[in-house]
Amino acid sequence: MQRSRPDGVLLAWRLTGSSPDGVLPFLIDWGSTPHPAGTAPDGVELAALELCHPEPDRVWAVLDAWSLTGIRVRADPAARLRAVLRGPAGSVVLE
Repeated sequence: MQRSRPDGVLLAWRLTGSSPDGVLPFLIDWGSTPHPAGTAPDGVELAALELCHPEPDRVWAVLDAWSLTGIRVRADPAARLRAVLRGPAGSVVLE
């Protein structure tokens, strides 16, 4: 995938496949492209990420294999993501 920033810099990246239920994160390989975090404005941070799934042990197995930590997983009848963003005006929950 690729796109050009407004200043003309080309960003190019490759993605791993996504999970069928959309809960497991995918990975991005930025290659030689400048990472967008280097030019992102300050002020908003990902304060929490929660993966909800009917089979939380299955989700944990993948996260463990990828050595991902700091992500909360909980049992829920529906597969979904929940993120908390924190910024100067307070927190926002995305579900």
